[in-house]
Amino acid sequence: MADANTVEGDEDPFEGSPLTPHRIGLAAGAMDVVVFAFIGYTLFEDPILGAAAGLLVGTGIYFFLSSFLAGDLEAEEGESSRDATRERGTAAGLHRPAAGLAIGPAGIVLFAWRFASEDVLIGAAGALVFAVIAYAVLSRVLPGPRS
Repeated sequence: MADANTVEGDEDPFEGSPLTPHRIGLAAGAMDVVVFAFIGYTLFEDPILGAAAGLLVGTGIYFFLSSFLAGDLEAEEGESSRDATRERGTAAGLHRPAAGLAIGPAGIVLFAWRFASEDVLIGAAGALVFAVIAYAVLSRVLPGPRS
């Protein structure tokens, strides 16, 4: 006997629901800005730094969580794994899971740098370098589009 809450192979679990992978990822990512702004104010009396770190972490969560929930890590039938995570409407093809897994920790790098130094610009540069290197590696390792 089939349970009413189970999803068969090709059915979309979000069909007919106001919850979509996009909205879930957006809500989860937006909460990080608020949480990190509060933590930044509490630890460093600098809510702007916390909000910036939260924006990076939230963007990473949005990219990864929405693509994960949508099943973009697995290619559809007849579609190569190169095209599975391609951002619709972009020519180069943004690798959303790799972007999410690179941008999120870059926000943590920015936030953690503040513990070591007062100079936020060096922390921002370090976070940018980390994000670029992590994206370059992860976009090659994870299934998805190859440039």
